[in-house]
Amino acid sequence: FKFKVELTDAPKPLGSGLQGGQQSEVLDLRTLAGQSVNLQLTIRSEAFNTNRLGFYQVDNAQGTITDSLGNTFNPGDAGYLRAAVAQWAGQESVSTTSGRNFSTTVNVAGGGIWVPFMITNGTLDQLLDADPNNNPTVFTPFLGSNPGRGDYVKLLGDNTFGFEDMAAGDFDYD
Repeated sequence: FKFKVELTDAPKPLGSGLQGGQQSEVLDLRTLAGQSVNLQLTIRSEAFNTNRLGFYQVDNAQGTITDSLGNTFNPGDAGYLRAAVAQWAGQESVSTTSGRNFSTTVNVAGGGIWVPFMITNGTLDQLLDADPNNNPTVFTPFLGSNPGRGDYVKLLGDNTFGFEDMAAGDFDYD
């Protein structure tokens, strides 16, 4: 490998203001209050599982959310994942099959922090229905909300996230 490193005073890309620390795989759209924001998503999957991606809005960089009834949840609290992904209900379920690229645009409200999530081998409807026995696994950047408090989302570059698709998996983030 050959590297060339240069200092730059170019501004960080829109959305990347909170990226770079632990559990910072988020899109910071707080400067766009009152605006509708189109997220152009490009997905490449090499995963064995069938996965679905979406976003939810958090109240702060620690991942606190407030549901439609005014209840507040932190990562790891009972009901956190259900309340988080419920925000995506009615939006396009973003998915692709292994070995393929997929591009789409989704719309979110500016003025907040948006967090990517991945549902593995299941659907949003399964997570939101009344049957807790069919809940699929959900991964977020917030360790407290993940199985075994695992790190299933990695920042691969500005506004570029990699997901591990299996609990206790191989951590290849594909």
